[in-house]
Amino acid sequence: MFNRAYLLLGANIGNRRENLQRSLSELEKISLKPIITSSFYETEPWGFETPDKFLNIAAIIETELDVYTLLRRALEIERKLGRDRSRKETLQSKKKMFFGAGEREYISRIIDIDIIFFNDMIIKDEELIVPHPRMHIRKFVLEPLNEIAPDYVHPVFQKKISELLCSLLKSLDS
Repeated sequence: MFNRAYLLLGANIGNRRENLQRSLSELEKISLKPIITSSFYETEPWGFETPDKFLNIAAIIETELDVYTLLRRALEIERKLGRDRSRKETLQSKKKMFFGAGEREYISRIIDIDIIFFNDMIIKDEELIVPHPRMHIRKFVLEPLNEIAPDYVHPVFQKKISELLCSLLKSLDS
C-alpha cells in the first residue's frame, strides 16, 4: 500500500536551486518510486515584501508514510537544510496571515516544503490542513502542479488543477 503526496517546495535565500535539489534528494529516501517533478519556477514573494524572489518546484512522491509522518519528515528536512522556525529569520516587513486556528507570518526562507494534497484526503486540524487552504489562489502553486498533474481533481472544489489555474489566470487578468 502506498500514498501519493503532492508537494510544493520553495526557497528564496541561499543557493535556491541547491536547497531544492537537496530537499528532493532527502524526499527520495522516503519515496517508493522516482519522484515526479515540475520545472523550476521563479516567482515573486507572496504575502510579504522582499527583493529575494522564490524558486519553486512541485513534486509527486509515492510513500508508505502516513500524512502526519510525512509532515514530520518534511519539517526534519527543512531543519537539516538550515531552516529555523523558532526564530525570526529576517528583519524585513512581515505580514500576518490567518492560518488555521491562528496567524502565520510569511518571511524569507532557505526551504519550505508544503503538502498540497495527500491522496484524496481532506484534513483540517491544528496540525495540518490538506488540501492546502490557499493553493487555489496561488499561481506559484498551480503552475508547477499543472505541469505534472493537470488532471488531478481537487477533493474539495471538484475541479482539475488545469481548471483551477485557468480560473485564477482569468481573475488575475481582470
